[in-house]
Amino acid sequence: MKIKRFTIFLGLRVVMLLVLMVSFSFVLWSKEWVVTPFVLGGFILLSILELIRFLFRFQKKLSNTLHQYKYENEVPIRSDFPEVFEALKEIMEIRWNQDAVLEDNLVLFQSLVALQAQAVLICNRNGEVVFQSDAVSELLSYKVVSNFSELEGYSLKVYSTLKSMESNDQVVLEAKEFEFIFPKDIKVEMTKLLIRRQEFKVFHFSLEQANAQEFEAWANFAKVVAHEIRNGISPVKSLSNSLQDDLDVIGDENIRSDFKSALTIIENRCDNLLEFTEKYRKLVRITAPQKAYFSLNVLLEKLERLNLKSLENIDLHKIGFEYEIMLFGDEKQLMHVFENLLLNSLQAFERNEIVQPELSIEIKDQKSDVLVFMRDNGGGISEEDLPHIFLPFYTTQEEGSGIGLSVAQQILAKHKGQIHWVKEEQPFTTFCVRIPKGRG
Repeated sequence: MKIKRFTIFLGLRVVMLLVLMVSFSFVLWSKEWVVTPFVLGGFILLSILELIRFLFRFQKKLSNTLHQYKYENEVPIRSDFPEVFEALKEIMEIRWNQDAVLEDNLVLFQSLVALQAQAVLICNRNGEVVFQSDAVSELLSYKVVSNFSELEGYSLKVYSTLKSMESNDQVVLEAKEFEFIFPKDIKVEMTKLLIRRQEFKVFHFSLEQANAQEFEAWANFAKVVAHEIRNGISPVKSLSNSLQDDLDVIGDENIRSDFKSALTIIENRCDNLLEFTEKYRKLVRITAPQKAYFSLNVLLEKLERLNLKSLENIDLHKIGFEYEIMLFGDEKQLMHVFENLLLNSLQAFERNEIVQPELSIEIKDQKSDVLVFMRDNGGGISEEDLPHIFLPFYTTQEEGSGIGLSVAQQILAKHKGQIHWVKEEQPFTTFCVRIPKGRG
């Protein structure tokens, strides 16, 4: 091997230099040699120069190689000592790999920090979870601890759906198809990343919900419309009242009667428009919740007591009331939500003349939130009406305002909760209300 040759050559040069120096000392000491000391001195000088040249060549080749690796040039250098340079190459490659790992880790760390606020789960090819943001467990009400396969225990259907996804696939997990183990439809996007020759699956979860900015714009428009209608109608109603007071000056009874009838119609239409604008105001005037801790059990018990007379002929079932559940929210606003759902059930019993009305209220306590299911046998909701039940002013009742469920939806949105209709066979209707427990 050439590395051994290098060692031998270097050793021979050093030994030769030592021999020459010893011989030079001996000749110089004996004083019998006159020319020989000069000859030996010349050889010593030549040996020293040869050794310097030999080492300089090695240094030059080493320097060239280091420069080659510094600029990542893959063209190999011709060398008398490839073993030395192979060892250096290995050292440099290890250093480059370490630098690459540090750079990848930095990029990954920055990405994970940016994703922490989003619902993201990352696992490797073996299913080991390398990252999971807190938003995932909040959204699914479940936390994957170490391996993607744990989702099978959470829901086999969810696990199978996510496992079958390919890179850049998108699916929507509809809450009603997954028995409401999560509160609302969830959109899932999956992409694959290749980092340090390892493949990672990145699942991004997001709620399918309306844009809050769009609703805010709509609410502001509604305020302007309601304001303009009130400003235009109020003077008309005032003038109508004044004209009715002055009808006595008309001598002809028939004419006076016609005028009074016309003015009454005008006044009634004004009252209807003012009532309509008041509904608008109620819809967009929901204030920020005044949050405090309160007992959900006590709230629902209070709801029952306030409607005791209306509930006396109804078979009421309460499920999950054994343990007290504390919520952080606006108790009055949330009471309004459940009052509206109860009122809808009572009106359905009366409207459809249900002989044996049944109503159940079920509480399901989850890790970060609570679900309240209200179920009645009041006739159900038709397929035609179902897409519109949360639209403002949509009603199937002659005297209904059509804003009850819309207001309830807004109240819950301000609490970062949701309300959903649960698919049921007629004559049953079920609504699910999700309310976060804490201050989040």
